[in-house]
Amino acid sequence: MAIMRRTITFALEIVVAALGACTDATAPESDLAVSRQRWAMSNIRSYDFTASRSCFCAPQSLRSVTVSVTNGVVTRRVFADTGEPAPASESEFSTVEALFDIVQGALARHAAVVDASYDPALGVPVRISIDGSFQIADDEVSYGVSGFHAR
Repeated sequence: MAIMRRTITFALEIVVAALGACTDATAPESDLAVSRQRWAMSNIRSYDFTASRSCFCAPQSLRSVTVSVTNGVVTRRVFADTGEPAPASESEFSTVEALFDIVQGALARHAAVVDASYDPALGVPVRISIDGSFQIADDEVSYGVSGFHAR
């Protein structure tokens, strides 16, 4: 009887340890919601930032894009290295709200990994990492935001 009790106790300790090691599945959603709220409360409508993408994709897709938003509307989108206008294909780099939508879309698709970091004061996404599926090679994509400046 004592051996059985120790075995059950040991098994329960393993289960509790395993559950403690699991991440909170709602953390990405919660972080996104809190950050969206911070952003909304900042009431910033005009700003600039530079966004970059890292992925297994066309070299032009890896160029950083500087975005200017005035009264919530993109007024300028240029390649950061040359100042040349960025094509419409770079439209995911449009607004802070669009960056939130990238995270939301990955969560809605149940991507294998959705990891995002946000500016603690304004809620602006500063880093987004997505792996759509552990079963698919080279589908990972990461975004970075730097140089955010409210006007």
